[in-house]
Amino acid sequence: MKSILFILGLLCAVPSWGAISRDGSCVNGASTSCTFGATATGSLKIMFAYRNGSTTAPSLPAGWTSITTLATSAGGVTGSIRVGCNMSSSGSDTGSGTWTNASAVIGHSYSGASVTSTADCVRNGIGNVATNQAKASISMDYPALIMIHADGASWVAGFAADSAATPCNPSGMTNVTSGGIAPAVASADTNAAVTGWADTTCVTISATWLTAVVEILSRCSSTSICLVAHATEANGDRTANANTLPITVTSTGSAHLLLVHAENENTCTVTGVSDGTNAFTQASSCRAVNGAKSIDAWYLASSTSGKTTITITYSCSAGTWTKEGWYWEVGGFTTPIKDACVTSNQTGSGTTDTGNAVTAAGTKEFIAASVQTANSITQNPKAADDFTTGGDISPGANAGASLAYGLTGSYTPVWLDSSSGSALVTLTSAFMETPAAGGCVVYRTLLGVGCK
Repeated sequence: MKSILFILGLLCAVPSWGAISRDGSCVNGASTSCTFGATATGSLKIMFAYRNGSTTAPSLPAGWTSITTLATSAGGVTGSIRVGCNMSSSGSDTGSGTWTNASAVIGHSYSGASVTSTADCVRNGIGNVATNQAKASISMDYPALIMIHADGASWVAGFAADSAATPCNPSGMTNVTSGGIAPAVASADTNAAVTGWADTTCVTISATWLTAVVEILSRCSSTSICLVAHATEANGDRTANANTLPITVTSTGSAHLLLVHAENENTCTVTGVSDGTNAFTQASSCRAVNGAKSIDAWYLASSTSGKTTITITYSCSAGTWTKEGWYWEVGGFTTPIKDACVTSNQTGSGTTDTGNAVTAAGTKEFIAASVQTANSITQNPKAADDFTTGGDISPGANAGASLAYGLTGSYTPVWLDSSSGSALVTLTSAFMETPAAGGCVVYRTLLGVGCK
C-alpha cells in the first residue's frame, strides 16, 4: 500500500502578502561559481547554470536544491542548463556553490520570499517554472507561466543562455545582469508582483539558446492564509500493536489552525489526537472508509505555541500495522471552521488515480486531499495536474504531499499509480474563515456554488 497526500491552500479574496524585493545578484560568464553582491538571512537564492556544447546539465552543488534541468537534442550546437535554489543562512552567505562543468552561471537573491529551508525551497519559495530551448533561432522565447499565485503576490524571474551572444531581455522584465560573450548568460525579473506571465519573445542572433522562467512565491502576512509547517510520520507502519503514532513537528506558533489526516489499513479507529495539552476535534462526517482502510480528519482551531509533537491514538486489534499521519500548521485564520468534507471509494482509471475535486469560491480556505491505494504512487502529482508543487515522502515511502495556491475555481488532485485499476479511498477536508455577520456563507448545490 502507498498513500499520497496533496494540500491546497486557497485564498479566494485578494490577500495581503508580504513584499518581495531583490537584494542581490551574481554572474560569471566564464566559470562555475559567482559571488552575490548582497543577500540576507532567509533570502531565497536562485542560480542558473549553463553548459555549452553538452546535453548533460551542470552538477548541483552541495547545499542547493535542484529546481529543473533542460537540454537540447544531440547534434549541432548543443547546450544544457540546471536551475537550483538555496536559502541564505546570513547576510554573509554570498556564495553560489560550484556548478561543476558549467560554462557560465548567474543568480538572484530575494528577500520576502516564502522559503523556509533549502530542502524545501522548491516547494515553499518557488512556484511554477517553465523552460524552452531552440537551435539556430533568432526568436528567444520566455515561455508562459500558469501562476500558483495569480492574485498579484508573486514575482517572475527570467534566465537565459545563448551560444553566440548576450541573451535579449523580454518585454515586461527589467534587466538584472549578464556575463560572457559567446557563450553568454543574462537575467531579468518583473521587479514587482504580477498576476501572470504570458509567452514573450525577443530578437537575438541565430544561435542555440535555453531559457527558464521562475515564479517566486511571496511570504504571506498575518492576514492571509499561509502554510507554516507540515510533517508526516509512519513509524506505526513498521511497528505492530503500536496504538499511538507521534508526529514530530516544528515548534508550533500561536493561534494557528492545526490539521491532521490519520489513516490505517486494519479496521482501526482514531480515538484522539493531541499536542500534549490540547485535544483536537474530529471533523464531523469526515471519515473515508473502504473495507479495512480509513482516513479521517482532526483539527485544532487555535494552536498553543511551542508544541513539538502531535500524537494520534488508535483503537486496533492486536498485530495491526500501517498507521500513518499527516499534519499541517496553517496561519492567517482568525476563527477557522470546517467548510466541507468529501469522501469516496473508487477504482483508478488505468494507472491514473483521481482525488475529489475541490471548488473554491468567494472565501479563503485551506483544503487537504488524501488518497490510499492498494499499490504504489509513482508520480506525485501526475504531470499537468492542478496541484503543481512539492512532494513529501514518509519514512516508510507510503505518503507524499503537494502544495498549491489558487483563487476561485475547481482543483483536482491526480496521481499516477504503479498498477491499473487500483482500489482507492479518498478524503478531502476544507476549512474556511467564519463569515462575518451578514457576510457570505458559501454553499454547494447541484448547479454549482452560491452565496447566502
